[in-house]
Amino acid sequence: MKRQHATIVNGTVSIRRATREDINPLVKAGFPFGQIALTDAIAKGFTQTVGLAPPKAALVAQHIQQKRVIGVLSLHEHTPSLYSIKNVFTDSNFRGMGVASGLISYALSLAKERGAKKVYLNPNTNIPYLTKFYESLGFNLIVDTSIVWGGGYVAEWQNKDYSSLCQLVNPGENINLLFNIYRQCMGQKWVDFFETSAKNVANGFSQDFRRFFSKAALIGESGDSFSMIFKRPLYKIASIELYPSSDSSIPSIIDAMFKILSGKGTKYANIKVFNINNDDCFNLLKKMEFYPFQARVLGKSL
Repeated sequence: MKRQHATIVNGTVSIRRATREDINPLVKAGFPFGQIALTDAIAKGFTQTVGLAPPKAALVAQHIQQKRVIGVLSLHEHTPSLYSIKNVFTDSNFRGMGVASGLISYALSLAKERGAKKVYLNPNTNIPYLTKFYESLGFNLIVDTSIVWGGGYVAEWQNKDYSSLCQLVNPGENINLLFNIYRQCMGQKWVDFFETSAKNVANGFSQDFRRFFSKAALIGESGDSFSMIFKRPLYKIASIELYPSSDSSIPSIIDAMFKILSGKGTKYANIKVFNINNDDCFNLLKKMEFYPFQARVLGKSL
């Protein structure tokens, strides 16, 4: 992602790559993930260049006359043909000027320039106008169900012992079984967009490059729900993706998963639960203090 030249929006805003000097102004402007998102995209340039992490680019919008940064987004490469847009933010004092549209247009152009065929993003369903805004830019809903994100401490939630109802397996040895459950849970439209197959389902939702991560899968007793677990050795943090056949299977598989992770020394987990049809999962994670939010996945072909 070497494209360095800027582009001008409405004669007042310049879109360019972010620098370290942009972080503090965006945080002060109210960007909720500024420190984390920008530092991650800027500071990991070396590991991205040598192939130890997926490439990311942070883009900012700068007001030309006032010489201040007023917007940001991050562009992530997951595979050579699949990219995503995350962390879109515009300073509330400058909304309605086309800042977000300009950032997204620049990001799409940059992704296409680098060989991307598809781009997706995850608007928060608690902000209703976001979906309509992205649809106006050519993004379309991939599945008509919510995805729930959350993060919290696994040891603080031990309800019942469901571990005997789930089986911990090696994804590589059960890849076809996992893919069949995945396809049943997410539907063919989703599978086609993300070009998911039995070969790459074990890389997870974003198909991120996870070198040095250990991978495990937890299959529910019914055989039609599973969870992927990603963990970097020596770290006490796990990333979890849960694909349930029904909302009713979520509490048992979460309890079993957390019991296993806690036993292995994992302290904290980031979790995504896919294909949710009601608020039960959201309320469960909220009760567990996993600070959840619901989102949809919108995609666009380039």
